[in-house]
This record gives sequence, structure tokens and C-alpha cells, in this order.
Amino acid sequence: MVMAGFAAALASALQPSIELHGELHGVRANANHFAGEVIARAEAGETVIAAFELSASGQPILDAWWRDPDRPMDAEIVAQLGWCGQTDGRVSAELVEALEELRTAAQALPISVRLIDERTGPPLSSMRDASTRGSAQHALAIARLSAIAPEAQIMVLIGNVHARKTVYPRPDSMEGGYMITAGHLLADHAHSVGYVYAPGRVFNCRMDGCGVHETQGNYALVMQALADGGYDSHADLGPAEAATSLADAGFCPAIEDE
Repeated sequence: MVMAGFAAALASALQPSIELHGELHGVRANANHFAGEVIARAEAGETVIAAFELSASGQPILDAWWRDPDRPMDAEIVAQLGWCGQTDGRVSAELVEALEELRTAAQALPISVRLIDERTGPPLSSMRDASTRGSAQHALAIARLSAIAPEAQIMVLIGNVHARKTVYPRPDSMEGGYMITAGHLLADHAHSVGYVYAPGRVFNCRMDGCGVHETQGNYALVMQALADGGYDSHADLGPAEAATSLADAGFCPAIEDE
């Protein structure tokens, strides 16, 4: 019995305590799929911290909303969180729905939510600096969550490049540098999941502006990254469908074309 207990404890200790879900920002299915995975893990008996790549300065606002299950996430809260200025696809009406689903589930399950984007001062001097040092700051925020709550499963919805365990060099046309977040974490403690999409559409910002854009899908890229050790596994989310912007959902003022 003692040996069996020791073996069970050892097996548990060897399980990755951090799981990074690498999304292509601006796809409708991302937040819902992630929330479902979080709830499933909590229903299986794990304490789960669901983390999002959004400004950590909004944590007190999110906490107050989380403690008030009768209040929907409305335009006032979204504005306080600063999400109306976030136009790269990380926030969406689907994200709001997923957070409300998680809050409801947390009334009966051990689920909490954290915002981990701490890319603040000293000022990031360039896109190169934001990518390189900002990636390391993401990793530190995730590692702190794990250190504060070592018994918890940390599940992070983060950009698919940040979720890679291998270095992603930025092209010279984007000021160079590199991006690596998962690779800063201990390999045995982190499991990286690459979200895979068939061709479709996304909502995000590109050089030609913000809105709905076509995407060719990323199956080949994720499969190559899997072979190279960039991801540990993948999740197939089907054809990419554009997420609903907060403006289109009525949470934020419409973005006026210049």
C-alpha cells in the first residue's frame, strides 16, 4: 500500500503542471475550446488556474466581477479592463462568453482566472524588444503562478508562437529579434498544445488594418513544429471562423476607418 501510494504521488509529480494552449488570435473557437478543457480538468478533480494573455493590470477588476455571479460582463467592465483598445484578436465576444462559462463552473469546481500579460515598464523600446523581452516576461508570470500554487494545474491561452518551446525568429522586416515563452520554462513542467485550423477567416490587425482577414490555415506549420519539438501535442479546431469583435458585439464603440 505504501509503495502504491508512493508510485501514485510520483506519477502525479511527474505530470506537467503548466499547459500552454497556442492559439491564432482572432478565431471564434479558441476561447470556447479552452474553457471546455479547463472545466474538464476541474471535473476530473484538479485545481485549475486558467490564465489569459491579457493585461495583468485588469486583475482587480476581473476579480470583482468574478465574485459577483449575478452581474454579466458588460460594456463598463470591458472598458475598465482596457479591452476596447485591444484590436489584435486576443479579446472577443467569444472570450466574454468563455469567461462567463468559467465563472459559472467555478461555483462548483476549483477554477480561478488570472491575467498574465505584464509587459510594462521599463518601457519596451521597440518591436524587437517587445518580442524578445516580452516573451520572457510572459514566462516569468506563468512560472510565478506555478510557484504560488504548486498544487494547481496552470492552463494558459496564449499566442501560438509564445506556446512554442523552440525559438521563433522574427523577420528583419519586423525589426528582428526572437520570440520564445514556453522555451523559458522547464521542459518537464510544461506541455505545449498547438491549435490547428483549416483555411478560413480570422479577426485581427495586420499591416492593412484591423478586421476580418483570410487565413490559409496552419496545419503544415504546426505539424513541422511538432516534429521539431516546438509543441508536445495539437488540437484540431476545424476551419477558422472569425471571432466576433467587441465592437460588433456592442461592448465597445465601433472602430472608425481613417
